[in-house]
Amino acid sequence: MTKRELPKEYTELRNEIKNDSKCCGVVALACVAGISGRKAQNALAKQGRKRHRGTYTHQLLAAVEDCGFTYRELPRLASRYKTVRSLERGISGSRTLLVFTASHVLAVKGSQVCDWTTNRLHRINNIYLVEKA
Repeated sequence: MTKRELPKEYTELRNEIKNDSKCCGVVALACVAGISGRKAQNALAKQGRKRHRGTYTHQLLAAVEDCGFTYRELPRLASRYKTVRSLERGISGSRTLLVFTASHVLAVKGSQVCDWTTNRLHRINNIYLVEKA
């Protein structure tokens, strides 16, 4: 079995915040907002996230707003694309998305997934479009 190649942006962010576990929200915020991993950690800490504890949806969405972005839910897109793999293959354009699964969150910029879940069959629960305010 060959090792899957991870996106470069994800690898760089993950190396920057290597002393934190359960940090998918941190990586997603950094990718969406175009900020460093440390700044994303601080923005989420301001919303109440503790290291090694994961991120709640309301904390992540509040941090997105604090970084100067707006968001809106896309229920039709979430019903159309059931898994991360189908979303990655089917989406095009330059949209920036936050994609929530049962216990994970990832960022999509353009048609590039910025996460280790790229090309995997994780079922999508919600999708939010993120735009500059």
